[in-house]
Amino acid sequence: MDTIKLEIDLKGMRIAVMNALSERNGEISGMVRAELDRVMTAENLRAIVESQVATAVRAAISDSIAAYFKYGRGAEEIRTVAHARLDVILGAVGE
Repeated sequence: MDTIKLEIDLKGMRIAVMNALSERNGEISGMVRAELDRVMTAENLRAIVESQVATAVRAAISDSIAAYFKYGRGAEEIRTVAHARLDVILGAVGE
């Protein structure tokens, strides 16, 4: 089987990319500023904040429900029912 040797000069590529970006820094900064001005309107920001708040609230509620069934009264109830069922099943096996 033939082996193909591939050498990549990543350091040289990195330097070339950094130089190209430096040369166009002003142009890139202008493009970024223009896009931020276009997107960061009061309406867009309000929509983003509302979406993030809704996501955070849903996650917090989900975490609370999970904790209830893992550590709280829900866990106690599950444990009680599971133990009772195991007593029946294991009792039947031992008979």
